[in-house]
Amino acid sequence: MNIQRQTAREFLGIFPSNYDICKDRFDQELLKGGIDAQIAGDKLIAVSGLKFQCPVVALILNDRLLVSYINGYKDYDNLFIIENDFVRHFSGSKENQLPAEIALKIIYYANRAQNFGGRLNEKGEHIFDITVPPISPHFAVNLLLGNRIGYEYPLQTTPKAVVDWLGRGSFRSHSATQVTAARWDMRPEENGNPVNRQFYIIEDGKRIFYSADVNTLEGGHCIHSQNHTVITYKTKCGLEITNTIFIVPQIKGLPQAIETQRIVVKNTLNQDRNLKIVFTGIFGTPAEQALVTDVVYSTVIMESETIYKDNKLAAFSSHYYPSYFKEDKRFVTLSCQGQYFDEFCADYTAFVGKGSIEYPQNLNFLNCKHNTKGPAFFALGKSFGVKANDEINIDVYTGAVSCKGNESEEKINQLFDEQVGALLDEIIKPDFWCAMFDKVKAFYRNFSSYLQVNTDEPNLNAYLNNNLPFQTLYQTFVSRSFAQTQKGFREIGFREIQDIYASMYYMAAMDNPQLIRELVTQWANNVYEMGYANHNFFWKGKEPGICSDDGLWLAPAVYRYITLTGDIDFLNQECKIAASDKRRTLYQTLKAIIQYSGEISIGKNGFPLLDRSDWNDCLKLDDNWLDGPTKEKLYYEQLKAKGQPYGVPFENDLCESVMNLFLLIITVDYTLQLARKINDQEYAQYLQSLLNRLREGAHKKAWKGDFFARVMINRFEDGKYTYLGAKGDGLSNDPNIDGTYFLNSFSWSILSQTATEDQIKTMLDPIKKYLMTEAGLKLNTLADLERLAYGTASGHYFPGDRENGGVFKHATMMATCAMLQAAKQVKSEELANELTELCEYMLDRVLPYKTLKNPFVLKGNPRFCTQYNNSQTNENVGPIVSGTASWLTLTLFEMFGLNVTTEGIELNPMLLKSMDNADITLKIRGCQFDITIKKSKKGFCRVSDATIIKLNGKEHKGAIPLDLNQKNIRVEILV
Repeated sequence: MNIQRQTAREFLGIFPSNYDICKDRFDQELLKGGIDAQIAGDKLIAVSGLKFQCPVVALILNDRLLVSYINGYKDYDNLFIIENDFVRHFSGSKENQLPAEIALKIIYYANRAQNFGGRLNEKGEHIFDITVPPISPHFAVNLLLGNRIGYEYPLQTTPKAVVDWLGRGSFRSHSATQVTAARWDMRPEENGNPVNRQFYIIEDGKRIFYSADVNTLEGGHCIHSQNHTVITYKTKCGLEITNTIFIVPQIKGLPQAIETQRIVVKNTLNQDRNLKIVFTGIFGTPAEQALVTDVVYSTVIMESETIYKDNKLAAFSSHYYPSYFKEDKRFVTLSCQGQYFDEFCADYTAFVGKGSIEYPQNLNFLNCKHNTKGPAFFALGKSFGVKANDEINIDVYTGAVSCKGNESEEKINQLFDEQVGALLDEIIKPDFWCAMFDKVKAFYRNFSSYLQVNTDEPNLNAYLNNNLPFQTLYQTFVSRSFAQTQKGFREIGFREIQDIYASMYYMAAMDNPQLIRELVTQWANNVYEMGYANHNFFWKGKEPGICSDDGLWLAPAVYRYITLTGDIDFLNQECKIAASDKRRTLYQTLKAIIQYSGEISIGKNGFPLLDRSDWNDCLKLDDNWLDGPTKEKLYYEQLKAKGQPYGVPFENDLCESVMNLFLLIITVDYTLQLARKINDQEYAQYLQSLLNRLREGAHKKAWKGDFFARVMINRFEDGKYTYLGAKGDGLSNDPNIDGTYFLNSFSWSILSQTATEDQIKTMLDPIKKYLMTEAGLKLNTLADLERLAYGTASGHYFPGDRENGGVFKHATMMATCAMLQAAKQVKSEELANELTELCEYMLDRVLPYKTLKNPFVLKGNPRFCTQYNNSQTNENVGPIVSGTASWLTLTLFEMFGLNVTTEGIELNPMLLKSMDNADITLKIRGCQFDITIKKSKKGFCRVSDATIIKLNGKEHKGAIPLDLNQKNIRVEILV
């Protein structure tokens, strides 16, 4: 018996592209443009001459007429070539006369497939046909965010939602509380239960429309915009329906989480019609762990509940028996012409019957019966009439009332009655919905107005001015906890304070420094007395001290805030000490972090310990790593046993993180500057000494000749492995590379002002040789980390995926920021030019709208950054929320040279080589700065002594002051 196997990656190794599949079967001169190919049996069917690879062949093979034609040549490989709306057909090497009818169909399918991705307009809105198949899980989805700024705990309580091209998805209230149910499924295409946000239209007892059934439509399209989605459907029976979805901003006295949909039904016929709408959804369960261990438990602990207003049915809810599940109470209501819904169904099985979700058996009559167990399904029915050529609005509100984060201390039922009762009064007012929608749009216009850019590339302008600020805003409140595929219960990560590095400038421009203080303080409250931090937190922290980088991200946020606002008193802000009743100032918190990471939790080289991992979660190199409390216990035992004073190093042979060394250098440097601002000379002197020691150690011990190491390894007495991440480390998993290389070592050695110009130049060679791919700069070369520990990146992922050689776009944007900083500072113009070229190459692979150039290969969302690119397939892989957007924002600040401080705006632009000029509008502190950046020549230019800056037409030196008492200031800079 001869059994053979072939994996997907083995196949890709032989045929990495459709061109490679076709080139041995057809004349290569015929293979032009984008190519689609499909093997049927042992024969190939291909189409060339496309704008990009797209699934034309799949459409062809599902057309009976075309299949019948191809069957006439089934003994041959078939190639169809499209040239200027003319089609040629080759079977093998022979060209055939193609019937006009066949040619027209192929052109039709080619045009259709090439438009599957839709387009972006000048506002950065994604417009696409909902009747075509989705390209990837993330491609056609939108993110929605509520607004609880000015209310308690906005970080934890701001609601958020995900919406796909048909309005599906789910909605969360505070923290990870699902208002509508997530979809616990391995299919990333499904974020929420399929019934969420869907509705039926019935006429004369017949279902004439279902919002998730595109096959019965005449047409339809979706517009994903900033913080709202509009879906339009056109039926074959004369209805035009729009569905607008957004989250209602917090209004005092109303529930803290409300999502709304306005369904507009327009009758295009010349006759009146009597219709009925049935709206469906499933509430999320508070017993989320039961979905894994005992799903029946999640259903028997709840029952349906109806709410009546003035003795009329007004809202639907669910009632949970366990007291600990009663603090969050979900609801849904529907309003049409000042009236609520007529009927309801609380039983999914009774609703669907022997039918299907597309055609429920009992759609016409909802039984209005309560259900004594879950799941918390609901269907709300409302009959209405719509006159000829007229339209009617149906507004749906789904939400939750919670004891958490509300000012009221009333019990949940009283709070629910008050807040839902107030909402029921508001929604029947004709102007309420429009007022809320206007408020959502006005807030975002105000937020994004901080920075508006006009360059030679319209798509770049639309992205920078509209979508990038929104993703940064969304992530500030959601962290990494919720997006299309992030439907589990991950909490806010400590290191995700990086999002505030970018969003604080927009918040400060809105004159809301208090919000920044409040958010940063939430992070500071999660630092322990010793100086390690909780890795995750919502209402309380968890996983203390497992990731050694966490606390080191706090100081840059504090420093940026103080230099931006001048609020030096923030250092005296009282913060909680995690897992304690004690309190201390923010300044003392920074001191504790520095002592822990710089003096105590260090290894044999004097660098911060790696612990379970640092920023790279899969860089676990010590099986015997210690979390914070365990290390603290052992440390005090060491001090007692040896009579040592607090502050001596913890004795160990664990690994040290060189990336953390660079982060510590930045933390020490920023805190040193703050210490000098408050005239703490004694501590400043200590910090200067520590800074010198750390930088000296980096050069003497971490520099390995051609690259900075990534980790120092201390436990091998025979010296077999002493470091990871440079030439000769002995850990390469690529036979062609002597050593491993990690992008973050390059980036953070520059961002920490540690790497010399010669070192930067030296590191570029292995970066270009080993990390540079068509998909972007890989996070690292292939490393056999399993030689060091169990459960590392190389043990988790295929090569090219995630931390095992994937293009981690978060890390690449750290690198681009570093490249631009270095390009401004190095003496060599040749090196500066090389750095800007590399930066532009990487940005071209991260900017989301670039995915529309080749959507079926790249597959990313065209409005939002995804987390990484697979370095072998080039696919943009989710999740959507990651640090990519925030560091892309910081890269753009660096590119346009906008360093906003209390001293003013320091202008030091470094435009990409492809840019000739840029017009920038910057709004801050009530003043608008109109900044024009022009190059003196095409290509590479940077600021020098010859650079001319004009302020309101007059030459100016130094920073642009912010206290000019003018509403409009014109700045020109010629580089």
